[in-house]
This record gives sequence, C-alpha cells and structure tokens, in this order.
Amino acid sequence: MGTDEDPARRQPSSLERLLPPDSALSSSHHWPYLATLPVLPNAGTASAEGRRFVAEHLHRWRVPDQVADTAVLLTSEIITNAVRYAAPPLGLRVGLRAGQVRVEVTDSNPELPVLARPDFEALGGRGMWLIDTLAAAWGCHPDPRGKIVWCEVHVPAPDGS
Repeated sequence: MGTDEDPARRQPSSLERLLPPDSALSSSHHWPYLATLPVLPNAGTASAEGRRFVAEHLHRWRVPDQVADTAVLLTSEIITNAVRYAAPPLGLRVGLRAGQVRVEVTDSNPELPVLARPDFEALGGRGMWLIDTLAAAWGCHPDPRGKIVWCEVHVPAPDGS
C-alpha cells in the first residue's frame, strides 16, 4: 500500500483498538500525568506486570503510599477479571490529577462485570466487591471492541483533606 491510501479505509492501529477515544483518560489535558501500557499479556503475568506498571508510575508521580497501594490492588483485581473472562489483547492506563488516580483496563469481552457479594465459603468472586468497597468510584462501559473497566482512588490534599 502506498502513502496515498484512503484514510476512510485505514484500519485502526492496535493502540487505537485497545484504548478507545471515549476513554476518560484519552483527554490528556484533563490528566496532567498519564501512562499507557498498550498491551498486557493475557496470561499469568498480566496482573503482576500491571501492578508493577501502576506502582512505578504512582511512585514517580509521588502519590502517597497508601493511595498507591490501593490503586495497585484494584488494578490487580480488574486485570485478573479481564484475564479470566476476555481474550487478548488487554490494555492498561493510569492517570493522575488533583485529588484523583484513575485506572482503566480495556479488554475484548463486551460482557460487563457483575457486582456480587460472595458467600463466606466461596474461594473466589470477591474482585468486584473489593473494587466497590475500596474505590472512590468505579464503573464500566461498553466499547465497540469490548469494554473498559475503570476505578478511581481519592488522593488526599497535602493538608489531609
């Protein structure tokens, strides 16, 4: 194909497919700190890689440890669900602005997560419950390529508010 290819027929890049334009983090002017990991493996290493990526960026951005630890835990839960229920590829974004950290995971499964309160005897099924309990806000929305699941964690002001 030449350089005069019809733009209307252009296929979206893999980054465009993973990180849809309606993502809240796609507007970097609202998120002065923004990092993207466009492809996570859909395997046993995806959660660890995602945790490491989020932890490194939040540390670099000087987010308080307690906030960073919560964001990393929630990232792990969202990625674990994506690995369990979706086919590759997965994408990850983390953003920081005054008072807020936001994590978004994009996957290929259009089915939205279900918040359930698991039985005390159940071995699993607590991921969305943890997210609902620990996040300041969370949600999901369908995307033509699957869905985006996101969560936000409150960052207290330096005076503690």
